[in-house]
Amino acid sequence: MVFGKIFLDEIHKEAKRQQKEQARKEKASAYWLRCPACGRKVAIRQILAQGCWVCGWRGTEKELELARSKRANGQETKRAAETSYRTRCPGCGRPVIREELMEKGCYVCGWKGSAV
Repeated sequence: MVFGKIFLDEIHKEAKRQQKEQARKEKASAYWLRCPACGRKVAIRQILAQGCWVCGWRGTEKELELARSKRANGQETKRAAETSYRTRCPGCGRPVIREELMEKGCYVCGWKGSAV
């Protein structure tokens, strides 16, 4: 009987921990959002008021909701991959600045390509 009580107590503790974690995630998701254009995390208030601090994207709440639903369904926008500030070098995998990679090549491995 003691073993059963200990086992049930552990299950109860784990359920409470999961509830707290879920509440923390919901609270965090109410403040932060990924920009639909570049994919960087920005504050929702900032992106609605001033636009994205990385790429300058400005949009409405409807566009943000559409982007959230696409992201939740696993559909990433192609534009987000094309306009991001940083990208991974195809040669070495190091995150580098996209424009510099296209103009000069990778500063780590020297990889040069025509299109990124």
